[in-house]
Amino acid sequence: MEVGALDSRAPREKIRFWRASTLPGLELMVAQHSGRIWRTIPDTYTFCVVPPSRGGNTPTSCASWRYRHSEFTYRVGVVSAEEPGEPHVNTRVSGALNFWVAFLDPSLLCDAASELGGAAVPHLRVALTADPALLAAFCRFYDALRHGAPVLEQESRLAVCLRLILETCAERAPARPPAGVHPGVRRAREYLEAHVAEPVRLADLAAVSRLSRFHFAHVFTRTYGISAHAYQTQLRAAAARRALRAGVEPRAIDVGFFDQSHLGKHFNRCWGVTPVQYAKASSVSTLPRMTN
Repeated sequence: MEVGALDSRAPREKIRFWRASTLPGLELMVAQHSGRIWRTIPDTYTFCVVPPSRGGNTPTSCASWRYRHSEFTYRVGVVSAEEPGEPHVNTRVSGALNFWVAFLDPSLLCDAASELGGAAVPHLRVALTADPALLAAFCRFYDALRHGAPVLEQESRLAVCLRLILETCAERAPARPPAGVHPGVRRAREYLEAHVAEPVRLADLAAVSRLSRFHFAHVFTRTYGISAHAYQTQLRAAAARRALRAGVEPRAIDVGFFDQSHLGKHFNRCWGVTPVQYAKASSVSTLPRMTN
């Protein structure tokens, strides 16, 4: 059933973020009973793990999302793999899902690829996999975090995840821009990314893309699955998230939103928590059991 038709008696959605100084470059988001339509632009390599049924999911729970001109479906027992800066746009949710997301700073995967003899900037050729070894590695890593295992064990299990990611999802050729993207639309996207906090007009983007305003708006939405103004909002929410990770106080963040109320509303819509809640994320003890 569509997200709007979820049973009102179902458990309430819970979103939690976790990060620790002992594992720099890693952030975890845990979602329980989530039936929301997620629309985000992470600045990290992003891996979403949908644990087996004993993690609280049912075989019929699923969610579809659009990524790089294709549509994929989350089901129990899969791992998705997405590159930094790529829009993630849910198109349909059937039943609430329990899952967690590992956000990996690009340096983590790049350093691992360098040590293992891969490309300097890994390109993920696989967006969704049911590889049992990778799923099991992520589950063991999650449990190590949840139980407060020694740092050496946490680092070792993360290293296994990184190696399997590169073996399962990455190709050795250098990263290439997605095929089929209109060069003018790509220029407009880069313009938005370079002017995140500035008031950009549709005429500006049309001029950069060398398309009419109407044709540009249509082609941008068709290419990325969201409108240019929605893309701008996602970029601003991502910039706010980076600032919070860097220790900036929520009330001091200025990334182009009209005021703090708008920042809070759009941040919550993107990430499921308020800026203040996100800034406080840290405790391993808050991670729920979600694996076998």
